[in-house]
Amino acid sequence: MAAASNARPYDVIAFGASGFTGRLCVKYLARAYPNGRWAVAGRNVEKLKQCLREYNADTKDVIAADCGDLDALRSMARQSRVVLTTAGPFHRYGNKLVEACVKEKTHYADITGETFWVKQLIGKWHEEAAQSGTRIVPFCGFDAIPSDILTYYAVRQMQTEVVHVEQYMNAKGQASGGTIETAFEIFKRPLEPRFALNPQGNAYSITPKQQERTSDSMKIVSLRKLLRDDDQTHKKSQNNELVSFNLPIDLPPSVTKEYSSEVRPKAPKYSGYSAFAYCNSRIVRRSAALLNRSDSIKGQQEPFSSAAGLASTAGTYSKDFTYEEHGGFYASRFSSQMSKTMMNIFGVAIKVPLLRTIIRSMLPKPGEGPSLEMQESGWFRQDAIAHDTKGNRKRFVLWARGDPGYKCTATMLCESAMALADISKEEENKHADDGPGPSPDPCKGGVLTPAAALGDRLVYRLHAAGLHFEGPYDMDPSSKL
Repeated sequence: MAAASNARPYDVIAFGASGFTGRLCVKYLARAYPNGRWAVAGRNVEKLKQCLREYNADTKDVIAADCGDLDALRSMARQSRVVLTTAGPFHRYGNKLVEACVKEKTHYADITGETFWVKQLIGKWHEEAAQSGTRIVPFCGFDAIPSDILTYYAVRQMQTEVVHVEQYMNAKGQASGGTIETAFEIFKRPLEPRFALNPQGNAYSITPKQQERTSDSMKIVSLRKLLRDDDQTHKKSQNNELVSFNLPIDLPPSVTKEYSSEVRPKAPKYSGYSAFAYCNSRIVRRSAALLNRSDSIKGQQEPFSSAAGLASTAGTYSKDFTYEEHGGFYASRFSSQMSKTMMNIFGVAIKVPLLRTIIRSMLPKPGEGPSLEMQESGWFRQDAIAHDTKGNRKRFVLWARGDPGYKCTATMLCESAMALADISKEEENKHADDGPGPSPDPCKGGVLTPAAALGDRLVYRLHAAGLHFEGPYDMDPSSKL
C-alpha cells in the first residue's frame, strides 16, 4: 500500500502550475477546494506565487522543484499523498517525477497522451508501484478520460458481460502550444501496436477474437438514426415523461434543454477520423484487460454505487472485449474522408525536418493557449454503444461544456487527483501500520488507467463537477451502428 500518512502536509501538489494548463488547475482548485490541503510546485517560484495571487489562493504553499532534479522531486513527493502534473511533453519532462512518486509511494496523475512513453513507464515502474500499492495514473485529461470512463460506465450499467463498445466523439475546442508540441512528438513516431499497453503474461493473453476484431481503420457510417434516437430521448425528457438517467445527481430539465440546443450536433450526420482514437483505444483496451482480471469493478461499487445511482450489479468486460472509436459528426461522407486524407498528409509532412520546422513556426508556442471566451464556449460529447454477449445494445452519453482540452481537462485531472487522495486516506484508515503487503488486485497499484485505478468514485466526482453521464438508452433496432 502507498504509505501516505498524516505526516504528509498535503493531499495534492500541483506540479508545473505556472504553465497554461497548470494555471487552469490552480484556478479550479482555488474555486472547488479553497480550504483543501493542496500546494503548487515548479521551477519558477515567483511565477507560482503570481498564479496563486491571481486566483486568490496566495495562502497556499509554493514548493521549488525542477523536473530534472530527482532529489528535489523526491523531497516534494514525500510531502503529499498525490502529485498531479501538467508539465509536458511528458516523455521529456516526466520521467524523474514518476520515479520520485514511485520511490516515495505517492500516487500520481497526469494528462499525457504519449502512449509510447507510458509503455516505457509500464516496463520500468509497473511492478514496483504494484508491489507498494502506488497508483501511477497517466491519461487523466481529454486523452483519455472521456473514452475510458464512459466505456467503464457503460459496462457497469449494462449489468451483463459486454463484448464490444464503439464510441463517436464530437467537440468544439482549440489546441494550445503545449498540446501542439506533444502532437508533433507523437506524429513523428511510428504508431504503437493495437495492444501496446495491454498487460503482459499468460493471464492477460489476447484472444483470437480480439486479434481478429480489433482494427484502427476509420469507420464512415451514417449517424442519422443515432441522432434521431437522441431527438426522441430529449423530447420525452422535456415533456416530463420518464427517462432513466442513472446519474449521481438528478439532471434538471433546464440542463437537458441546454444540452439539446448547445451540445447536440444538428446538421452533421457521418462518423469519421479521430486523431484521439489511436491513443484512447489503447488505453481502453488496457483498462478492459486489467479489470477483466481483477475484482475492482465490483470492489469499487461501495460506497459509490448507491449514492451515484449506478447499477447495484456491475457488468463486466468480456475476455473477448473489443473497442473502437471514431471522430466527429461530419456533414458528408466526402468531408469525413477528406479529414483523414488531410491528417495523413500532415503526418507525412512533419516527418520531414524542414517542413516540420515551417509548420511548427506557424502554430501556437508552448505557454500559449485558447482565450477565456473559447475555454468557456467549447464543449464535448461522446456517444458509446455497448454490445453484450446476448446481442443487446444500449447507448450511453458523456458531455460537458468548456474547452475539452483545457477547462474540462483541468476538471478531470484535479478530480482524479482528489479521488486518489481519497483512496490514500481510506488505505491509511484501514492500515495504521505499514499494511498487510501487496494486494493481489492488479488495479490497486502499478501504472494504471483512470478507469482501472478510480472506477465509480471518478464517475461520481466528474458528474458532480459538471461532466454529465447519461444512459442506458434503447437503440433503434433498425440502426446499423
